[in-house]
Amino acid sequence: MRRRITWDDVMDIVEQITGTRFSRQTLDAKPAIKNAYEAKRKLQQRENARPDAIRKRSPAELTTIEALRAQIDLRDRLIAERDATISAQSERIAALLEKFARWGHQLLSVSNLTLDMLDTPLPPASRS
Repeated sequence: MRRRITWDDVMDIVEQITGTRFSRQTLDAKPAIKNAYEAKRKLQQRENARPDAIRKRSPAELTTIEALRAQIDLRDRLIAERDATISAQSERIAALLEKFARWGHQLLSVSNLTLDMLDTPLPPASRS
């Protein structure tokens, strides 16, 4: 960002041109000088108020912005992958729960098993 113009800057320029240092009040009293000063200040304010995408940037700023954009893109890609994984796992869990309920219903309707019999713990695994 460029430094804003000041009345001291105007006084310095006028002194270089004329060889005489005039006060701010004297220069401000001249409509042409005052209008030019105010126009330049307004232009600088508009340039400084521009969005980052429009304002000119230094190479260091561009490198930083590009790095941040790359990090944002990576983060967005990782979030999308995570969301896809969560969605797929949620669907798998729902399908397994449905299968478990279906098997339980079929098992109870076909045989003489009761829920108490199904809830008994499994025997220890034989590891011979």
